[in-house]
Amino acid sequence: MNICFIVPPKNKADRTAERLYGGTLTDYRETPLALLYVAAILEEEGHKVTLKDFTDNNSQSEFREYIEGARHGLYIIHTALLAERIDTTAIKDILTLTETNIILFGPHPTLKPKDFLIDRRVYVARGEAEFIIQNIVHAINRNRIVDDIKGISFLKMGEMVETESVGIIEDLDRLLPPLRHLIDDKDDYFNPSLKGGPVAPILTSRGSSADAISLAREIEWRRFNDGRKPPVIFRTPKSIAEEFENIKGLGYKAVSVIDDLFLSGGKERVLDICRCLKVVGLPFAIISRCDMILDEEMVAALRNAGCEHVELIIESMDTDTVGRAIELLSKYHIEATANITFGSSPSETTKSMTETIKKVSELPINYCAFKVATPLHPNLSRKDLERAVKRANRKFYLKPSRIWFQLKKIDSLKALKDLIITCWRVIK
Repeated sequence: MNICFIVPPKNKADRTAERLYGGTLTDYRETPLALLYVAAILEEEGHKVTLKDFTDNNSQSEFREYIEGARHGLYIIHTALLAERIDTTAIKDILTLTETNIILFGPHPTLKPKDFLIDRRVYVARGEAEFIIQNIVHAINRNRIVDDIKGISFLKMGEMVETESVGIIEDLDRLLPPLRHLIDDKDDYFNPSLKGGPVAPILTSRGSSADAISLAREIEWRRFNDGRKPPVIFRTPKSIAEEFENIKGLGYKAVSVIDDLFLSGGKERVLDICRCLKVVGLPFAIISRCDMILDEEMVAALRNAGCEHVELIIESMDTDTVGRAIELLSKYHIEATANITFGSSPSETTKSMTETIKKVSELPINYCAFKVATPLHPNLSRKDLERAVKRANRKFYLKPSRIWFQLKKIDSLKALKDLIITCWRVIK
C-alpha cells in the first residue's frame, strides 16, 4: 500500500501546535517522531511510505492541490492537543478530494475520539499506537473488518464503536528505530538545545507525560484502569546506544532526549547508558527534574558520555535544589537551562506566577522555556497564562547580561539573523 504520513499546514496567523511534546505552541518546526515510529514498522512490512510535512507552508490551497494530485492509499496523522482545528480541516479536505482512508493517533484523538470520527473512512488508534496501526493497515489492505482490533475507535452504522484497550507496549526494544531517512532536509527541523546540528530527538522511556507519545499512552491507560497512572517502561542501554549509532550513521551531529526519565530507573542503569554512549561519541542533551541532578558521580558520567546540555524542569521554586543542580552541572561544563510551565499546578495564581518569573530571572542560566499547560488551568484563562509567558520572556531575556551573552556568540551573518528572528519570536 502507498501510505502518506502527513503533517497538515497551520493557518497563517497561528503559531505551530507542536507535536513532539504535545501540549504547547511553538515557532519552530519539530521532527514528527511519532509518525516515524509507525512508518518504520509499515516500511518493514513492504509498504511504500512517504512523509509530507506542511508545517512551514501556510497555503491551504497547496495542501489541497497535493492531496488531489497524490495517489496514496492511506493517510496517517498524529494529532496533538492543540492541533484539533488544523487537523479536522485537513481530514475534511482529504475526505472531500479522495476516496482514501485516514488513521489518526496521538493525545487528542485518544482523549476525544468522537471529535475526529466524522466519516466511516476515519479510524482512531488510541494510546500507544504503533502496533494498533499495523493491525488496522492489515485489515484495510485485505478488505477485512476492524471490529476485533483492540485499541481503536471507528464509525459503524453512524455510531461510534470503541474496542477494548490494548494496554501498553511492555518491551520497547520491539520497536524499530524511527524512520528518519524519510526526512529530506534534516536542517529544517530546529532544536535550540544544541548547536552544530542537525539534531535528532530520541525517546529512552515511556511513562512520563513530557512527550506526546507517553501522554497518549497515559490518557488511554487512565481511562481503562480507574484513573491510575501507567507503569514506566525503560529501554535497555544497548538499544539506546544502537539508536545513537543509527542516528550518527544518518549524518546527525547531536541527539536530544525528549523524555524526562533519562536519569530514572536506578543509578546503575544511568551509568550503563553513559558507558555505552561514550563509545558512540555523539553530543546529546537531556531533560530532568532538578532533584535528579544532585548525584555528582552521575553528572560526571553524563559529561564523560557526551552530555552538553540539561533542561531542568522546575516544578517548584525550591531555590536550594535548583541552585545546587545548576552549580553541579556548571562544575562539569554542562549547560543548564530551565523549563517552566505556567498553569500546571491547581494552586497557581497570577501572584505566584509573578513570583516565579522574578526568581527564575535571577538564576545563573541563559535560557528558559516558558510554556502554557494543556489542558488549561481550572481558574486561569489561556489569556492569563499567555500574558505570564510574555512577561516572563521579556523579564528573563531582556536582562543586560543575557543580551551580552547572546551577542558574544555571534560569529557569522547567519548567526546574527537567527538571533534576531529568535529574539523577535520570543519577546513579541
